[in-house]
Amino acid sequence: MATKRTRPQPPAPQASRQRTRDKAVAAPRPRWPSGISLAIAAVVAVGAGTWWASACKQEPKPAVVRTAPSARVETVPPGVQPLGPGAAALGGDAGDAASAEALDAGASDAPYDGPFVVARVLTAPIYSAMSRTSDKLIGYMRSGGKAPVDGAPIPKPNCKEGWYRLIPRGFVCGRHVSAATPDAIAASETPPDFDAIVPYKYAYNTKDGTPLYKEIPSREQMEQYEPYLVKASSKVHAQDASDGSVATSAGKHGRGARDGGDADPRERGTEPERSRSDAVDGGSNALRARAADVLAAADAGTLPDGAADDETDQDLPWWQLAPDAGRKTVTLEDMAEGADGVLVKRMARGFFVAVDRMFRRNDRTWIRTTEGLYAPSDRMSINSPPTFHGVEVGTGGMELPVAFVMLDHANSFELGPDKELKKRKARLTRFEALALTGRTEERGGGTYRETKEGFWVRDRNVTVVEPATPPADVGEHEKWIDVNLTRQTLVAYEGSRPVYATLISSGKKGATKATDHSTVEGEFRIREKHVAATMDGDGAAPGEGPYSIQDVPYVMYFKGSYAIHGAFWHNNFGRKMSHGCVNMAPADARRVFQWTDPQVPQGWHGAWATEDMPGTRIVLHE
Repeated sequence: MATKRTRPQPPAPQASRQRTRDKAVAAPRPRWPSGISLAIAAVVAVGAGTWWASACKQEPKPAVVRTAPSARVETVPPGVQPLGPGAAALGGDAGDAASAEALDAGASDAPYDGPFVVARVLTAPIYSAMSRTSDKLIGYMRSGGKAPVDGAPIPKPNCKEGWYRLIPRGFVCGRHVSAATPDAIAASETPPDFDAIVPYKYAYNTKDGTPLYKEIPSREQMEQYEPYLVKASSKVHAQDASDGSVATSAGKHGRGARDGGDADPRERGTEPERSRSDAVDGGSNALRARAADVLAAADAGTLPDGAADDETDQDLPWWQLAPDAGRKTVTLEDMAEGADGVLVKRMARGFFVAVDRMFRRNDRTWIRTTEGLYAPSDRMSINSPPTFHGVEVGTGGMELPVAFVMLDHANSFELGPDKELKKRKARLTRFEALALTGRTEERGGGTYRETKEGFWVRDRNVTVVEPATPPADVGEHEKWIDVNLTRQTLVAYEGSRPVYATLISSGKKGATKATDHSTVEGEFRIREKHVAATMDGDGAAPGEGPYSIQDVPYVMYFKGSYAIHGAFWHNNFGRKMSHGCVNMAPADARRVFQWTDPQVPQGWHGAWATEDMPGTRIVLHE
């Protein structure tokens, strides 16, 4: 069973999400009737996210991943290059013809020093010709994306601002982009960071009901939409009155009031995380600072007697009821309860948002999401993505077969003179990659594998990646991907030569149709690629609540709503656990994304395969 999210499509912004329950359905391309205003379309997209992103088959509601202390890495795995001017050769056809063909073989690799344009709307469509028809749509830019262009804009009746010819291919209307001046760049969203493990920072929502605002609310509006702030503050006032304590500027934890003021929500930079107590109101007074402790007690169900108000459970909205308090099954539609000109929607615990930037206003730290909404940071937790990545194979790298250690601490063995395997003092760590000789030994009913370093490992403690047989018609240098669903491995090939190998997490089997999320088998081609795309849906089986993961990184759709994509919310690669998609560690997803076709040129956020530029072949099998 598949679930798909279809974004609202112009000219009907009121169109509801469509979900298909019985089969995977192809993620739609936007349909642009002739003459429709793309500017209006972009405005529609602001409220809904990227309008053509669709969800995998019910990806599981994720949990916070806490791995490395930082969401950034200092080094990049071998073979991974940022998407920049050198990521693809520059060149292509000129004129009004579709320049969506393969890049010119003789194009120069010299650094580009010409003009750029920056997208100033959420989604700026890119066409193969200066024509705004759906059959010419080949990709899009997103606000903040900066792409190289060839010359000045060319005015046309269907785009009076003029069409910019992008390098290496495609045309974008000047209505949606502008010259990449410092002011234009500062006014747009923060672009993806291709030097990091993930293109954005991600924040995990820790409590039901966290609001997403259209604009920064006033203190009065905060108390209106977030009544727990008022309750917590009242409880703290009552407690301080009873024990005679006096508020000081240093606050409960000895921190002085912050000199933040009303920071510009468009300013760049990320303010350091503060303690949970201080985050409630920026430490402006001790009473507010202590409200967070009351909130924590309420979440744990240990609120002191008298803390509750006179409302009955029947009068409370879903997000003020505990999941086990007999509340109704919550859906994505329930997230919009009470929405108005200030409140856009609420989030369930476990939702993720992608962070555009963080700033202070109204004595509170705020997260501005990449969809242009605002969330209070004191109810969010910044995610640390897993740092695991696979190995380069062949020139300068390992050769297959390769083993990945699957235990936190696995024993290694040496073969003694008596041909008996004895434990070595050195132990192996989880995800460690080992080059194998291919030689095995049977001992005590178990299989052991020899490494090229001379020691041995238990077969049951590792996952082995072995060479696959190429499809019969694969070209000598053709790119293709082999996904082994039994071993939970993925290998990227060029012809018969493997170039990259890693672990994945595919769909988990279930006993019933509702709980069976097995990944589809067969041979497919990548249909479309997105640097990031939002995935959300309602639970398919009893007990499964709604989920929403904004800007899932490095998405490659290959059949309906099935995709290969990065997963920053778990670190269990090598085990089946997804709801249908092929999960990869973020660094691996970036590596494969940049290698596969269709290529996503510099400044673009997504691209579709075309007849002239087909997507990379993917073979999935047990």
